Amino acid sequence: MKITLGQIRFTGAVIFLLFAINQTYAQKEKRPTILFTPQWNVNTTVAYQTDFQRMFRSNDFSWSGQYSDIEKLTVIAKTDSSFTLQWDATGYPVNIFQDFPGPMVDWFQEWNKGKEVKLLIRFSNLGVPASIVNIATIRAYYISMIDEFLNALPTRNVAPLNKTNVKKSLENLRTVIIPSDVFPKIFLNNLNMLFPFYGKTFFQDQDQKITQYKTLPTMSFAVPIETHTVLEQGAKDTYHLFSTQRPLPFDKWRIKPNGYMNMDFAYTDSVDFRYNTQSQWVTQAIHTMKFERNNYSDNFSITYTKVK
Repeated sequence: MKITLGQIRFTGAVIFLLFAINQTYAQKEKRPTILFTPQWNVNTTVAYQTDFQRMFRSNDFSWSGQYSDIEKLTVIAKTDSSFTLQWDATGYPVNIFQDFPGPMVDWFQEWNKGKEVKLLIRFSNLGVPASIVNIATIRAYYISMIDEFLNALPTRNVAPLNKTNVKKSLENLRTVIIPSDVFPKIFLNNLNMLFPFYGKTFFQDQDQKITQYKTLPTMSFAVPIETHTVLEQGAKDTYHLFSTQRPLPFDKWRIKPNGYMNMDFAYTDSVDFRYNTQSQWVTQAIHTMKFERNNYSDNFSITYTKVK
């Protein structure tokens, strides 16, 4: 397990990328648009139950995990240009090993049980997570975790990982990742899962398909992926936003790698959001991804459900 700046990311970053296209296209075309903006009140508190499942296999290694946690968000300050929210975070949404399925994910969940990390998040007046106010405190929290892990590593079972490599990765986290500018972005990107509507302009009743090239796991070339995004107004005060990524049929590929005769993989990546315009909070957010190719498979789902 080698952790680098380029590899560290949270699944919430995927959500941001899926919908970044909406703002550009809505501005270019002359069609009715809709812009969601928050009018949150100070001392408002909401809570979400997070349910996570993942099954991962790579050659002889396989791992599965299933976790549930409660996240709490409180609006503690408001100005003309920004909001400040306190995120009482625990468990998988702040698990810095979540892109490395296996024993390190389980170790963090065990260590974090019963603990909370309180992040003060500054949002723009459009509702976009912009910065972490108390980043020094957050860095100290995770450095203390790394120190505990390093002390416990000699007697900890991290199979099938190599303990020497794990030690190097933990030290890299402590000395390179956590002090870096990329560290707060890990949490901000993950938090985008709960704020997919804000800071973007959508078409009313949007139903749009866009094709982009993307390199998938185990593949040395990019493949054409179609993203289909739909925004629907539901019952009173509700909106439904969902987006799915899947590869184009092989006969529609404009560029085919030399010697590659047919698709030998299966891939879908989808997000589904329910939003209440009266409360101005997402009531449910679901992200699922499935990928299979040869001896490699990665299937996960994470669901945020508003419970308060």
